[in-house]
Amino acid sequence: RWTDRTGMPWREHPLWGRRPPQDGARGVSDNGNHIYALQGGKTLGFWRYDIAGDSWNILPDMPNPSGSGQGQIRGGTDMVFVRLDDNEYVYLLKGGRTGEFYRYDVAAEEWQELPTAPAGVKARWDRGSWLVSDGMGTLYAHKARYTRSMPEPHHELWLFDVRAGVWEQSPRNGVPLIGWHGNRLRNRKAGDGGGAGWFDGAIWSLKGGNSQQYFRYEPGRNRWYEEEPIGSLGSSNRRRMVKDGGHFVAHPACRVFYALKGRKTVEFWRYRLPPEGWVPGGSQGARGPLNAGTFAVQPSLVVRGHTTIRYAVPRAGPATVTVVDVVGRTVLSRRLTATRTGSAGLDLRSLVAGVYLVRLEADGFDATRKLVVQK
Repeated sequence: RWTDRTGMPWREHPLWGRRPPQDGARGVSDNGNHIYALQGGKTLGFWRYDIAGDSWNILPDMPNPSGSGQGQIRGGTDMVFVRLDDNEYVYLLKGGRTGEFYRYDVAAEEWQELPTAPAGVKARWDRGSWLVSDGMGTLYAHKARYTRSMPEPHHELWLFDVRAGVWEQSPRNGVPLIGWHGNRLRNRKAGDGGGAGWFDGAIWSLKGGNSQQYFRYEPGRNRWYEEEPIGSLGSSNRRRMVKDGGHFVAHPACRVFYALKGRKTVEFWRYRLPPEGWVPGGSQGARGPLNAGTFAVQPSLVVRGHTTIRYAVPRAGPATVTVVDVVGRTVLSRRLTATRTGSAGLDLRSLVAGVYLVRLEADGFDATRKLVVQK
């Protein structure tokens, strides 16, 4: 349930009272009673929100050693909260061309300068760049930028050792460029609306950049895995991908992630770790029933050529089940009349061994699940 809270009183800021929160505005929880927030909009404003008291306090401005506009907060900025021994810090990586990196000491109430983020192939942290903490002393900084002229174009993922205070000398491969988009594989770079969170030894990242792609990164294996894409059809009843205005956060205690889709919508989504997957959570502040549903393929590892889909949709009516292969070709399509809850069998004996996506499209509901066929 959405609850109206006191918004950031940005007009009261003695230096930045003429600039409302815009590009680069970010917030991060201390997993307690406070949220630390950047005003963004090419300002240096930094705030703390008291949840219990529903009140805001102005904190020391972000540093800007150059004194230029390039050092002000803009798109591509991100921050994380870190507990190190008995100390609490907010780590912040500025977007744009500077690569400036700082941490805010909560107890000392001051900013501390850290080594500048590596320039990489191109020294720019674009919109959709993100910062994630594993809670064990390593930060992961993902750059939403790549160079097409590279032998193998890819995003960059840089690691920072919190205790040693140093960056890893070489980047790892970031979010893959190619992933599922609609019913086919497409090339999409990370961008506006993208973000990431940490859970159970892995990074989970929504790519953004007008895509629906969703990935998981396992640092121990240094490998990315594509997960179920976020649905394109939500409470707005229009097909919309994740773009500007979108955001993604993790809630590890509940094994769940939340996402705002952005792109001039108020769609709000929840991803609960399998078997539930992505579920549209209704619009921000929406009243009435949620536009929710569930969809599962059981078993998702098919050995004998048959599987069953199980679903719960908002409204009964015509529905389509489509199976597509890794290059986006439709290999099976079936129409059915869906009840509010039900199931249907799929005969997959004609399919060769491989990985497929199964999509269910019904009135007010659209979801995709991964399927593996073995022979």
